[in-house]
Amino acid sequence: MTKQRLESCVTLSKFLTTLFFLFCAAYHASADVELEGVDLIKIPALKAVQRTRESDVKALIYHSMGTSLKKSIEILTGKAGYTVSTHYFIPAVSGREFLEKMEIEHELNYPDRIPVVELVSPENVAFHAGNSAWKGVTKERMNDESLGIEVHCPGYANGLEDADRWDFDVFVPFNKSQKLTIKTLTMYLRDKFKIELFLAHSSIAPGRKTDPGPFFFWEDLKQLETVKLVDERKIIADASLRKKALGELFRKAKDVLTEIGFVISDDEDREGVYLLRYIDSYFLQFDPFYWRQKNESGCIFRDVDTREKIIRLLEGAKTIVG
Repeated sequence: MTKQRLESCVTLSKFLTTLFFLFCAAYHASADVELEGVDLIKIPALKAVQRTRESDVKALIYHSMGTSLKKSIEILTGKAGYTVSTHYFIPAVSGREFLEKMEIEHELNYPDRIPVVELVSPENVAFHAGNSAWKGVTKERMNDESLGIEVHCPGYANGLEDADRWDFDVFVPFNKSQKLTIKTLTMYLRDKFKIELFLAHSSIAPGRKTDPGPFFFWEDLKQLETVKLVDERKIIADASLRKKALGELFRKAKDVLTEIGFVISDDEDREGVYLLRYIDSYFLQFDPFYWRQKNESGCIFRDVDTREKIIRLLEGAKTIVG
């Protein structure tokens, strides 16, 4: 090869290298712009807690964690020994505070806003749903056909205390500043993946999970027309329900819950704790107003009279499913 040709090859190589990095920069810039006013920080989870996606995304699942920031990130990236992960994590602090607390560096465009932290690419499967089910999602494939958003809520379930004091019926308010980030990320993922199901972790795993709970941003998501909630203004009292036996009320509740989307197996189609866990989970997402009302009156929701809860479910659900 002549000297002139060698120099030409070197020049071409430099040009292609420069072009490649310009392309990468443009790609990452466009990815950030899609979130419209929210920074995206990437902290990759270990390969052991993710795998390549081979199915279409059908659902977006909302979770919450009450443990400390660092512990939550360690758990969700597989670095704490747990086989769990999620696609996105929404901290309860600004981007600037997040970087300081995590002791990492990242260029921020909106340092005072709550950022989105990507732990697993949406092109991969994260292990966020566990043993879960919902109508419209292939049985036992919730992880494969969904994306997970973990919203940090320090103190939920007594998560800041020792593990022997954890109580997953303990809910605390979220940081209101998280609302913009959650709505922005939800709209982005909805449009990108054509998602139609937007669900609480508690809805797909009744009795096993309670997050993100009744203080979550359900009303704001309703404004995006991604979720349906009971409309208290349209509830009509049904006197006939108050005359029915408890067993019949349970059967009616099971039918309504199934119509909404809960997957209830035959061995759970009976009175008692099995169906009650679905009833309680319904209120955590679809009728959080009623849960909060009982909580404000000093009542532990699981101790609310069963008949009263079922009648509220049957009357309220009519504003959702007709």
